Amino acid sequence: MNKIKNNKQGIQKWVLVMGMSFGILTLFFYALYPWEWGILDDTPFLRQVRGLVQQYGLFEGVLRKIQQFAHEDRNYGILRPLFWIYTAIIYLWPAKLAYFIRFVMFLVIILCPLFLNKKHSNPTTLSTFFLALCILSNVALYNGLFVISLQEYLGLLFVSIGTVLMFKQNRFIPQNFLCGICFFLATTSKPVFVAVLFSYSLLLFYKKNFVRGLFWFLVSIVWILLSAYWSQTGGYAQEIYQFTFERFWKTIFHFCKLAFVPSIVVCSYLYLLGVPLKKIASFKNLDGMALSSLFWIVSGLFYLILFLPRGVGHGVGYYFAPPIYLIFTGILLYTQASGFYPKKNLPLLAINCILALSIPTYALTQGFAREISIRKVRDWMLTLPKQGLHIAANGEHIQLCFNDLMILNLGSEWKNQMSSLVEAGQKPESLPDYYIIFKRHSRPLTSAMYEKIFSFPAAEVYKSKKKSMK
Repeated sequence: MNKIKNNKQGIQKWVLVMGMSFGILTLFFYALYPWEWGILDDTPFLRQVRGLVQQYGLFEGVLRKIQQFAHEDRNYGILRPLFWIYTAIIYLWPAKLAYFIRFVMFLVIILCPLFLNKKHSNPTTLSTFFLALCILSNVALYNGLFVISLQEYLGLLFVSIGTVLMFKQNRFIPQNFLCGICFFLATTSKPVFVAVLFSYSLLLFYKKNFVRGLFWFLVSIVWILLSAYWSQTGGYAQEIYQFTFERFWKTIFHFCKLAFVPSIVVCSYLYLLGVPLKKIASFKNLDGMALSSLFWIVSGLFYLILFLPRGVGHGVGYYFAPPIYLIFTGILLYTQASGFYPKKNLPLLAINCILALSIPTYALTQGFAREISIRKVRDWMLTLPKQGLHIAANGEHIQLCFNDLMILNLGSEWKNQMSSLVEAGQKPESLPDYYIIFKRHSRPLTSAMYEKIFSFPAAEVYKSKKKSMK
């Protein structure tokens, strides 16, 4: 028995050493990689923040930008004060540092459940491995590594830290005031995170801490009402939060699609437990990790319910990162905290490994393909004449991104015209000189009007034939 125990401890130590080595190498990679700002919101925010700082100085410039963000979000109808502060600060830093900070946030988000499970449960190596697969299979979680402005990481960061703070010297103390502060900060990063704060108040009521439970319950209700008021006075939020059954079913469909692999991992794990679900779900003597993991599940479900009215379009999978993370991670944490552990089944484990690890492989490949393409297109544009050209792109965010990157690199010397979404069927004389296509968008012009001059992992550059067609 001692020999088997020593072998297990040896395997766990090797896994820990390999994991730490991989993490350190990844940190070095992130620190040394030649990052460039992304397409979604990054360059407009960058230009605004640095322009105000240059005009008014660091402190006043940051305060003015926070005030400007508050005014813009008042018009949009979105209440997210922590996001205003975060955005006004992070775009002061170089791109490398900003992306490095995002990666550190990502590490905290994925490591906190593993730390909690190891510290406050008694997991086996196999159960820990399944927990890691479940977290890594959340495809919606990886968008935040490549887009600095996404708020989901801010919310999940404070939810994870707040849950860790529920434990002090192996004692479960959820009434710790710092926990509530963390969950409130998550709420101020994106209104829908109020689901976590509301669930936290219910947790305190369950633990018979009625004073603090009532306090955070009232705070969450006030925040819901205030967010609803803001959303009704802002055009953007008023439009997207109008409930229709079409949006309802569309949201359900997107959630199910993105949660497919995590659900496979969780179902496989439950199957390997060999225990009836009724026995697993028996809520008796809830405390510690079992109660905190149930808090995650309830928070994720409330988050999804609050999110249901929202219309979801193509390319916005990151909206679902928090509920998938909280619900499915919470289920595995609960089963392990309750003392149920899986049996070994190598074929099923192999299938789960292939499915789960294909998700980060796909997501990171797509993310780096876009990042490399942005840098390649930027370098090509720097070789062009600085005026007299008309360059189009198949998206407003794309043309704004590259126009801002040229201004950041060349300043007032850049005088070329840039536009987006050139209509199909235009006469050759009105075509732009060059057309930048990012492959996620459909091509609006026929290939007969253009010739391809560059092809990058996620983008193509076309040159107009209009001069030869006159």
